[in-house]
Amino acid sequence: MRRYRLEDALHWPSYLSAARVPLGALFVATVDRPWQAVLVLAAAALTDVADGWLARRMRLANATGALIDGLSDKVFVACVAYALLSTGRIGGLGVLALATRELGELALLAWYLLGRAHRRRGAPLPSADALGKATTISQFLAVLLALLAPAGLRPVLVGTAVLGTVSAARYLRREVARLTTEPLG
Repeated sequence: MRRYRLEDALHWPSYLSAARVPLGALFVATVDRPWQAVLVLAAAALTDVADGWLARRMRLANATGALIDGLSDKVFVACVAYALLSTGRIGGLGVLALATRELGELALLAWYLLGRAHRRRGAPLPSADALGKATTISQFLAVLLALLAPAGLRPVLVGTAVLGTVSAARYLRREVARLTTEPLG
């Protein structure tokens, strides 16, 4: 992938990714109406699947789109966590469990964005793997349970935290190894 370019943000896959930001705000507005919040969650999940599929199909996968996707994910997760915490559907430890992967990835994202050498040579942003996708599914399941069946939430939050920790550690290890061993030229 190349450097970040504005024109790379002006495509349908990036629009779908960016749609998760207003969907996050809509989740906050609908959290007290669980079935409406579930519909917002479903819409966010659809954009999460469709943006990557469309980017690959249209041959529009690029660093700018990957950045928009990752940041939109973080904003959506923050909105969901805020809504669930502020309504008492989940506690502080539950929020940490839900956001474990995102918190772990922040270090990698900051290191990547602050490292001029990596941007200069056009190193790609980290891509999701099967474990990352499993973490996302676990997060969505936890949110569904927090909204509709809180009695089953605790074991799913524990699983989400474990998956998120392992996923973030794998991303970090993989990307740091790749970025530190590739030549700058």
